[in-house]
Amino acid sequence: MSIKLSLVACMASVLLLVAGCADTPMRHLASDASLIQGGVTTRQDILNYFGEPNVRSQLPDGKEKWVFNETRKSDLRKVPYLGEYVGSEEHDALIVLLAGEVVSEAAYRTFEPDKKGPTALQPQ
Repeated sequence: MSIKLSLVACMASVLLLVAGCADTPMRHLASDASLIQGGVTTRQDILNYFGEPNVRSQLPDGKEKWVFNETRKSDLRKVPYLGEYVGSEEHDALIVLLAGEVVSEAAYRTFEPDKKGPTALQPQ
């Protein structure tokens, strides 16, 4: 019986370790941005694909600007205390302009941490 108990304890430990390694799910802006089509994709489609935007603003021309941000850190970057000195960090932004209930423009951008943030970017 002690072998069974040891086996169960070992399996439980492995499951806890694996569960502890799971990250919070993230948006995948780079691949999902290709789903957006100007004049076709709706506001609800965007919410379904990406969830709530990080930033919402109203533009002078009446369009609404939504910005979705994503920061991806390498495994080395996630190491406590040392992470800020090693590894890499990538920042992505998806800027969506809405005219009413339909997307008029969308632009995907990457930028470096020391550059201007994604809210300063405009679709081209």
